[in-house]
Amino acid sequence: MNALNDFEQLLRAYTRKRRTASIALATLMRGIGKWSGEVRQTKQDFTDFSSYSPVMLSELLDQAKAKNIAVVQNEPAGRIVYYLGYFVYAVRGAYEEMEADNDRPFPCEESFRFSFPIEVLQVLDVKAEFVDLLRGQLKIEHPILKLTFPEGIRSMLLLPEMAEEKLLNLCISKMRQYLTIKKNVDYVNHRLLAAFPGKERSIRDMINNILTQRDTALSIVKDPDDFTFQFWSHFMSVIMKDFREKETKLEREHAFSQASYLVGMYNLFFKGNKRTKQEKEHAFQVVEKGIKSAPFYHTFLDISSFRDPKGFPVSRTIKQKELATYLERRTELKESGPLPDIIRIRDAAGHEFYIPKDRLLQLTLKKVVEISRNIRREVSREWAEHLGEFRKVPEMIRREALESDLWLRVKNRDPLLFALLKFELLLMTLHETKPSKEVFIETERLLDVKKNALIPIDEILRFDRKTVLLEARTLIPLWKSIPIVGRLGVMLMRLFRGMGSKAGSIKDPAELYARFSGSDKQASGSSSQPRSTGKKSDIGEGFHKLPERQEPAAPLPGKKSREAALQQYRKAVHALKVAYVGEGGDLRTDMKELIEAWNPLVEPQAKADLIEDVNAMVRDFMRRLKRGFSISPPDQDRIRNLAEKVAESDALKEIKRKDPLTRYIELYMIEQLGKK
Repeated sequence: MNALNDFEQLLRAYTRKRRTASIALATLMRGIGKWSGEVRQTKQDFTDFSSYSPVMLSELLDQAKAKNIAVVQNEPAGRIVYYLGYFVYAVRGAYEEMEADNDRPFPCEESFRFSFPIEVLQVLDVKAEFVDLLRGQLKIEHPILKLTFPEGIRSMLLLPEMAEEKLLNLCISKMRQYLTIKKNVDYVNHRLLAAFPGKERSIRDMINNILTQRDTALSIVKDPDDFTFQFWSHFMSVIMKDFREKETKLEREHAFSQASYLVGMYNLFFKGNKRTKQEKEHAFQVVEKGIKSAPFYHTFLDISSFRDPKGFPVSRTIKQKELATYLERRTELKESGPLPDIIRIRDAAGHEFYIPKDRLLQLTLKKVVEISRNIRREVSREWAEHLGEFRKVPEMIRREALESDLWLRVKNRDPLLFALLKFELLLMTLHETKPSKEVFIETERLLDVKKNALIPIDEILRFDRKTVLLEARTLIPLWKSIPIVGRLGVMLMRLFRGMGSKAGSIKDPAELYARFSGSDKQASGSSSQPRSTGKKSDIGEGFHKLPERQEPAAPLPGKKSREAALQQYRKAVHALKVAYVGEGGDLRTDMKELIEAWNPLVEPQAKADLIEDVNAMVRDFMRRLKRGFSISPPDQDRIRNLAEKVAESDALKEIKRKDPLTRYIELYMIEQLGKK
């Protein structure tokens, strides 16, 4: 066993046997070896102090002082060792006697035949520090607390572990004792009726509880409402005022005053506790509601920043440790059990998100739609660059290479979607939730139940390799699409790249070819094509299907008939439709789905009116651009830019869901273009 523990055991036995906290150091030095030998007869592993030198015993006493076990003080009779545990034992004994006999006063230093060393006492002011003690916010440095009171009330001794329960019980007993004294009940009742007019029955019931049902009175103190809180505050004030002006108080009057102060502090503590508990419950309700709100995925920092209706963040009420414990409990995944209501997911970038189970499928499908559009546009541009240099990459030819490339793009662009696209997660969520018909059908499309896997990523993203390749070809300048001209132009660009100012004056290799060929007609045809200036509007980044023979977007006067121009326009609009909804797709069907996403109104007429307002605004907007569209139909990028401009207008600022609204406007614009 530890030598220090064995030393404390010997001190405890000696002081309790002699009923004193002190022992002369010389007596301890002489007797410790003998005492340890007696104990070793029954406990062979007990420390043998007979072999300890005076220096070793002195070091042991220093350790005991550091552990609040014993101290050595110089007295007239010599050096004395005080066992501090004896003082704790004595105070605890005094409270046990008080529980057996309620007439006994609270213990104080004068109650004992010995004095308490400063090493054993920690002084606390009742009004300033007692509530902090109950909250656990007070640093306890000594084993016994000395509570001091104002207005000449005697101090009292207390062990820290008694403050929470035992002391309150004794204080309520003192209140009962006060009320049993003749005329005190009538005095208190009269004073309280003046403070609570019309509450005679409630006051009588409270006083009866104190007199006959201590447990009920205790529960009322611990769980106060507005009336009981005010009752205890006024009751304690009556008692304190009763004895405040007495210069010399009887022993029991000191006890009544001490108990009234302490009950007043308990009353404040439990009232504050209840208010804090209610505030935390409300804050957790804000957390619960916030997690289930858009965008349906939140980090821990996002959640701690949720704000209540008053605008205060929940972190003001909920500590981070409490929030972490709450989220741990709400996201706990039980073995072979259902998914928790809130699912915790770590994305491919290592960030942790909290997602409500009943919104997971909706979130996944929304992200699939968004990233599909972006990836398709990105890949088309990249492939166009390769084709413009007469190169092909493996993704254009092999599906396996394309799938690997698409997975990598999803992982880099949207790490959370990459984490959500898991077969088991989507299947379990589909079975455990009740999604809408559209969400159910679209989620089932992603799952290959026979193979226990997702369908290929290109099918998830509705990415048709051949269609995107055709779209990429439309982004190439016309002169590059003519084999002889294109290869010659690329060769000459490489030849003249880096040359001086003369080479810089050549804006288009097709012009150089025209000069070599001497054909004015061919040269003028080349110069009419869009030239790459690095600007988005010049490059022509929109997607549309490549016609059998690419003609200039703006036909020269007199070169084509009106019917031919109209046919060219319809082909361009059809290519736009294919780019958005695929071959055989239906614009109206997609528009109906998007309406449910951006139009939150429930009342049918109001919902229809909002749709018509948006449609009318789009028609008015397009009417101003109608002539230009007839000459040069817009590409997908132009449609996108125009739709964003309409969606962000002041007239539609009340519609918060801009992404589905923008997509709807794009489709409606294409529908209007197709009516020509």
